[in-house]
Amino acid sequence: MNTPTTIPHFLTLQRKDFFPPPESPRGTISLSAGPRTTSYRAPEYPDCITLLELGSAALDGHYGILHGGIAGAILDETLGLTASLHLAPRSQQGLLGFTATLNVTYRAPVFTPSTVVVRSWVEAREGRKWVCRGQIVDADGVVLTEAEVLMLTKVQKSTL
Repeated sequence: MNTPTTIPHFLTLQRKDFFPPPESPRGTISLSAGPRTTSYRAPEYPDCITLLELGSAALDGHYGILHGGIAGAILDETLGLTASLHLAPRSQQGLLGFTATLNVTYRAPVFTPSTVVVRSWVEAREGRKWVCRGQIVDADGVVLTEAEVLMLTKVQKSTL
């Protein structure tokens, strides 16, 4: 999707000093139940902030409005990146993250062309499970689309 007419600019900024949340007791983390009526409360300093310039036409579902599937893909990608930043020090052990469940809530249209911000953070972790949340917001900070993802890590078997 990185073309002059789709997403010509995509810049991710990460916190220098972020730490994963403490390990939750076994069996205590889960995704939110059902559709949310209120937005997630983003931390004052999310783990990542991604700036995107959205083009037009090729990204639209309806004229001038970003297709919902593209918004979901953007959130899945940025949330996966956020989880992978926490996993990076462990990646030498063969840990990789995969999306198990992605719940997307559409709050308002994401207009194109426009510049948007994606705020993303790790909410909880338990063993192989990581819950991450993220929001696409406009220039005024209005939450347009948000998502919650359950990422699973898998230990790769080493080969000799």
